[in-house]
Amino acid sequence: MSEYNLFEQYRRMEEQHIFLAFYGTFSEKTVTGMGETIKEKLSRRKEEKKLVQRVFSIFVELAQNISHYSAADRTGIIVVAKARDCYFVRAGNFAETASVPVIADKINHINALDENGLRELYIRQLKSPRPPGKTGGSVGLIGIVRESGNPISLTVTPGDGDRSFVAFSVKISRKIGKAGGEG
Repeated sequence: MSEYNLFEQYRRMEEQHIFLAFYGTFSEKTVTGMGETIKEKLSRRKEEKKLVQRVFSIFVELAQNISHYSAADRTGIIVVAKARDCYFVRAGNFAETASVPVIADKINHINALDENGLRELYIRQLKSPRPPGKTGGSVGLIGIVRESGNPISLTVTPGDGDRSFVAFSVKISRKIGKAGGEG
């Protein structure tokens, strides 16, 4: 086995302006700790409180998706990075290959909606009955698009046949109330 160069990993993360990266099992305690780190780092950068809350909320939703839906026992990866005019939250995990078309269809539908359509879908989802054993209102992805003002990017990489790696990427503009931003 060749020696792993941790400095190279550090340097690549610095170049990509990654200020939080985690790979492993997503527990409530882990997500809480990382969320506090995000708030602290963005506050130290003197970012507006609304932006801090938006990045934090999107991070939590994506981390909870890994915790709830990972086909690999709550294991996944999440990265938060700063670009010139925006932040990115990227998360990925293995999912059952059979569920990938459902995920993709849901994201495509949400991404196609305007602000009013998103609000209506959000309210409709909150009011609809929940399947047995399901605690949430199935509004996480809708909330991400509403919070970010940008679509969710989905990339799927085939895995071992039964599972595929699904990666979500969300851009959050530093300008409050405006979608987009340079990335």
